[in-house]
Amino acid sequence: ITPRSCHMGPRVARLLSGIFENDEGFHGRAAGVDEMLGAHYRAPDGAHELQMQLSYIVRESVSRHVAPGEIAAPAAALAQPFPDDGLPLLLGLAAPTDAPPTDGLAVFEAYAEAFLSVVLRVYLVYGIALEAHGQNVLACFGHGGGPTKFLFRDYAGIRIHEPTLRRRGLDLEVHPDRRTVVQDFDDHRFWLQHRTYHCHLGHIAHGLAAATGISERCYWHCAGDITASVFEQLRGAVDPDHWARERRVLLDDDWGAKASLHMRLANQVRDLSFTAPNPFHQAGGKS
Repeated sequence: ITPRSCHMGPRVARLLSGIFENDEGFHGRAAGVDEMLGAHYRAPDGAHELQMQLSYIVRESVSRHVAPGEIAAPAAALAQPFPDDGLPLLLGLAAPTDAPPTDGLAVFEAYAEAFLSVVLRVYLVYGIALEAHGQNVLACFGHGGGPTKFLFRDYAGIRIHEPTLRRRGLDLEVHPDRRTVVQDFDDHRFWLQHRTYHCHLGHIAHGLAAATGISERCYWHCAGDITASVFEQLRGAVDPDHWARERRVLLDDDWGAKASLHMRLANQVRDLSFTAPNPFHQAGGKS
């Protein structure tokens, strides 16, 4: 845990909690897991590794956000086979009745619509790219099938477009290591593409495709259509030029992808990326 995370985690947690609680556009479908305290050792010689190892963050229990009768599951687990029947966990949790659903595409559509309505709103309106990969998002499910809300945790990798946040009348005290904030939306967009789409929805789509026999391209087509739909819902909430540019780049242009293996082989801490084909374009998911 870096010293920056120890300082910025509680600050970002307070910022997100205020946004989720005060903006009625989220409809109560999002909550942040609070980081109440962060502390780290300040090495006299500034030894980076020592400061990272002698550090901790106190987080609230996820159970405080889970209502009676709800089940919270890490999104990374939703594509994994359930021991009883071998079907992905999402199919069992999202069942509208006691009988498990057989239409994986319909389940994915309901899940992606609820998820993207939260993530794209906080991204477009507030300039915040959540670290929304499967490890840091918990989806809550009720008895009625489909997700009831999403819980977001661990703010070390969150990226905030500082000019957009300030235009919303919000401010954030920033650590001297300023990697939490960015000034260029082009750099900012990569975090949304990589975490929200490639790591989160892409992982679930891959698991459902393997289990249901429905082509993975169909799931990407569905995600593209939902993205276009959510953009329409947010058209009046953001600057028209910004709205049009982000819509075009997400739905039509090539994307950025994280070069994870390259980073590990090069022992590179800072993120490296490369240009990848737009999965919506390939799947025919443009609108």
